[in-house]
Amino acid sequence: MKTRALIAASTLCIFTMGAYAATLPTTATTKAAAKAAKKAARQAEKTASLVTLPVVQATTTPVAQPTPTATPTPTATPTPTATQTAAPARLAALPPLDLSNMRLWNYAGNWHASEWGNALSFTPWRYSRVVKATNGDVRFTLDATGAPELKAEAGIRAAKDGLWEADVTVPALRDGLVVAPLWLYNNSTKDEIDFEYAGRKGLDVTVHKYVNGLHVSKTHRLFAGVDMSGQRKRFGIQVSQSLGTIKMYVDGVLVHTFDKKTMGYFPTSDMRPIISMWPARSDWSNFVQWVGKWTPLTSTEKIVMVAHGYRYTAP
Repeated sequence: MKTRALIAASTLCIFTMGAYAATLPTTATTKAAAKAAKKAARQAEKTASLVTLPVVQATTTPVAQPTPTATPTPTATPTPTATQTAAPARLAALPPLDLSNMRLWNYAGNWHASEWGNALSFTPWRYSRVVKATNGDVRFTLDATGAPELKAEAGIRAAKDGLWEADVTVPALRDGLVVAPLWLYNNSTKDEIDFEYAGRKGLDVTVHKYVNGLHVSKTHRLFAGVDMSGQRKRFGIQVSQSLGTIKMYVDGVLVHTFDKKTMGYFPTSDMRPIISMWPARSDWSNFVQWVGKWTPLTSTEKIVMVAHGYRYTAP
């Protein structure tokens, strides 16, 4: 580019000089000078035309190419844990519930069906809603006027440690219904360990404890959104207060473990089992949030849960 500029400037200068010479007075001297000037200009033109201009190589600016998008690396699917993949073991049948000495207000027997109001429900407990069938099963019936609850009494050993199991056919689950196929409780200390179907939202496992007079609890939801209505399930609660663990089993498969080290509190008293089913109060927002809103049953509607067997195994 710089060479082209110098040649153009020299040529322009020569043409300018020739044009200027053409305007001078035409005397013999000036004519001779003008003639000489023209001759010099022609000679300059010839010289200029012989100049070889440098060939400028075109420089191609590389166009930036888009960086290829890396092929996404598939996210590794978490390997199911043993508790998720293990098939239920073949479990020996549990013995039937022994209601042979159950009588209304007889707390010296093995079991007693509750007959009083339930502060958590508009439907009271009714003794007559727990009935043993001829095949040994125990039917728990909820209707418009009564709810079933079966509590272990003096004839059933209370214990700190061991394995409690119940074989139960789950009733038709619905919003607002709490189905507790097996839970442990101490009436004095209010230590509590639960299996509870929270309406149709899932199966909750919970530990309750009173620490310095204040209620604390830890809940873990299992099988969220899975409808287990009508399914026969075996529930197990294995407690070791010395180890600080509570293991929750469904059909012989460990589904959750509560650990004292991570909880910071733990049951410390002897407990007995309870089996119950009740409709949660529909005017308490925390209950509605937990299990959904209960719609009262009509006079002809019934919800039935069946307990096929129960066993306690000492450690």
